[in-house]
Amino acid sequence: MAQQTETVLSWGKPTIAVDDVDLAYTPVEDSTEYTDTLGDKTEAKVEGGGVEAVKYGKPTRQLKFKIRRAKGRTLPFTVKDGMAKGEHKVTLKPEEGGAPGFTIPRGKITVLSTYTPKDGAIWDITADALEPADGGESVVWADTAEAAAET
Repeated sequence: MAQQTETVLSWGKPTIAVDDVDLAYTPVEDSTEYTDTLGDKTEAKVEGGGVEAVKYGKPTRQLKFKIRRAKGRTLPFTVKDGMAKGEHKVTLKPEEGGAPGFTIPRGKITVLSTYTPKDGAIWDITADALEPADGGESVVWADTAEAAAET
């Protein structure tokens, strides 16, 4: 009889680290979202409206999350006019130990502020993955969150 293995999923409350320092605050519920977006699509069309070939530009990748602003809370980077100073390494480690996580080795962070009576003051944070100087991947996924943090 085949032995069943436990399925370990990347879901639940994540830990987000910037420059290898875990953020001290938990993101607002359901605000953490990682997205790959295909690059620009180019089609080689032929007479009659058919498509002979398709190619895409490089994808864009970003991690978005929100943190509640509160008295005494600070971010681990300097922000001016919505932009974090410099470039930063950003890592997402899922709640479940051993679950896949990822690192953006070189990212540009933006921070916008919002306010609603329901949620209060919020930092709306986006980390855009930049192409690494070494030509590697702009986002490095690893089979475990621990391995992702080591990149």
